[in-house]
Amino acid sequence: MMRMVFVLMGIPSYVDEAGARNVPRPMARGLLRRAEGAASTMSTTVPTERSVEVLNSLLRGEISAQEAHEKALALSADMTANETAEIRRISAEHTRSAEALRTEVFRLGGQPAGSAGAWGAFARAFQSSANMLGVSTAFSSLCEGETHGLKEYEEALETASGPTRSLLQDVLIPNQKRHIAALDVIGNRRRAG
Repeated sequence: MMRMVFVLMGIPSYVDEAGARNVPRPMARGLLRRAEGAASTMSTTVPTERSVEVLNSLLRGEISAQEAHEKALALSADMTANETAEIRRISAEHTRSAEALRTEVFRLGGQPAGSAGAWGAFARAFQSSANMLGVSTAFSSLCEGETHGLKEYEEALETASGPTRSLLQDVLIPNQKRHIAALDVIGNRRRAG
């Protein structure tokens, strides 16, 4: 049995008597694992970075929404007890949603956004202005923000996969829809009453 041993890219290989080029099995398995790991890293680095960017944008939106709902609570003296409780509930859900997004960013190896950023400053100013116009305008403003958040989540869902997709589809989007429905009910009662 004649074997010709050679080195290909630093890996000892041989040609057997039938002329087939071979890499010893233990080495072949290691090479395959390394190649799969490299391919995995190469193919997921850019999408993962993009996913982290999108998740951080959504996180800033959640932080902003939570701040806007807290601002609206400044009008609680002009709200019914049920309205105040509903705003507090929605604000708490935004806090939990922000935490879930932070966890997902960490899972993907990213650094979560620490604040609402420029969007948060705009949302706070907008909500403060709406508050000055009264409770009904404040509720309308909150509802517009929730609708905007829903659109952001639905856009993110189009490209999401795995656990991120599940988080969006099973938790965050249903939360947004509940928030919009609750704020619509409050707005309709105020207009009717």
